[in-house]
Amino acid sequence: MWWEGASEDERQQVAALPSIQRAAGGGNISAASYNPAVRDTLLEALFASGSDLLLLPIVDAFGWRDRINDPAVVSDTNWTFRLPWPSDRLPEIPEAQERQAKLHAWADRYNRR
Repeated sequence: MWWEGASEDERQQVAALPSIQRAAGGGNISAASYNPAVRDTLLEALFASGSDLLLLPIVDAFGWRDRINDPAVVSDTNWTFRLPWPSDRLPEIPEAQERQAKLHAWADRYNRR
């Protein structure tokens, strides 16, 4: 996870960004370990960005530590990531329901629909 490997200076620079400050409610996340609150602060700042397009890997949306691929690695396991549940069961999975609701709320708030 990038946040866990970031230097203190790097975390402080990210935490000082106005979009991070707004998403964190004015709090300072720089000393926090990676947790759902930090994940959601970082994700909300992405939704609030002025970019025309936001692409969000599913592992980032959930805050998982899985890697979809390892760059410059050729192996039988690279690019073999699978969801922990069948995709047709997502509406039944509480964790997926929570993420869907949160992502939809941010999409609405920041006019990304």
